[in-house]
Formats: sequence, structure tokens, C-alpha cells
Amino acid sequence: MLTTTGQRRHLVKVFGPGELVPDGQGGWIEVPEPLDPPTWRCHIKPATVRDLERLTSGAIVTNASFVMEGRYHAGINTQTTIEFHGRTFYVSGMNTPDERRIETTVFATEQTG
Repeated sequence: MLTTTGQRRHLVKVFGPGELVPDGQGGWIEVPEPLDPPTWRCHIKPATVRDLERLTSGAIVTNASFVMEGRYHAGINTQTTIEFHGRTFYVSGMNTPDERRIETTVFATEQTG
């Protein structure tokens, strides 16, 4: 079932892998780069076992704490990070229902600690 525009009340920032830059201590860090478009309006909800069974058929997902559903975004993949109000989410899986490129469903875990 597709989400309605009214359900997509969360405006998140989406980032892909970026270039490696020196960390000042002899190592390197990757600086994420905004995707195009750099924001995505979606619905964020905690993932339930029922959601994962229903939504992940045909998708490989290692774990998920949240399900995010919104309009199709071609740049989102398993290397994407999502930021929302100071929180960071890592995409662990995603799919596009019916492969029609109408909606993107993301399975994500949140960085904690």
C-alpha cells in the first residue's frame, strides 16, 4: 500500500558516500555528499516484525529498526545515510513496490550512543 502525501510529514536529508579526506591524525575519513535531490519527504515509523515480513519479500535486509516510505528517490541505496533532527539512520535495505518507481521503501537502523 502506498503512503499518502499527508503521511509523508518527515523531511529528511539524504547522503551518499563522498570523498576521502585526511583526518588530521594520519588517517582518512569519508565525508558524505548530499544526494540529488538532497532531501526526501517520507513517513518514518518503527519497524515491526509484521512490517518486515510484509515489506521485505524479495529484498535482502540484515536488520531494521525503522521503515521509511516516500516518493521514489533514485539515489537511495544501501550506502545512503539519512539525517533527521540530529539523528542518523543507515539504510540496511530498500525496495520499490512493484518496481514501478512510484515509491521507495527504506529499512534503516539508527546510530545510537
